[in-house]
Amino acid sequence: MAERLSVYGIYSWKTLEELVLNIDDVSEHLVNIVSELAAVRGGDIPGQVDGGMLQVYLWGDNGTREIFHSIDDVNHWLNKRLQLINKEIDLRLYPLVLCHLDLCRRNIKLMEDNSICLLDWGHAGFFPRFFEAAAVSSINDNAAYGNSLHKAIIKEAKLTERGGGKNVLSCS
Repeated sequence: MAERLSVYGIYSWKTLEELVLNIDDVSEHLVNIVSELAAVRGGDIPGQVDGGMLQVYLWGDNGTREIFHSIDDVNHWLNKRLQLINKEIDLRLYPLVLCHLDLCRRNIKLMEDNSICLLDWGHAGFFPRFFEAAAVSSINDNAAYGNSLHKAIIKEAKLTERGGGKNVLSCS
């Protein structure tokens, strides 16, 4: 186990890739972290925390190639692509919340005290909450891990967002 520098000092840790853990237990713990992140609301401008063009799994191999200044810009970008399958989406209904968007196993460290540390915040930003589930489903990682985490995020999001009469995963 290699020693690595963290914000709090030097710890020995392993990634989830290196550990043999109950995947459903890990997913439940991570979904609690995702819920905590979703409590952090953004303003009216969607996108990565550091701004700029979006370069994450959800935006394709070349990213967006444009900077979004409003949720309408994101709607336009997505709907242009959804036209190919005769679908559209309107994201104006959803609050922008903090999402990590890169919850692959190599970015999740188990600390010595059994707490979980999320690494690589380069794709993090303010998006509709269900983007976290969409990002997990597009990560090229262990299938059992990805499926378990995806299901846990969807289950938790429906439970907390349904009260507002919204179905977080619907597209018209």
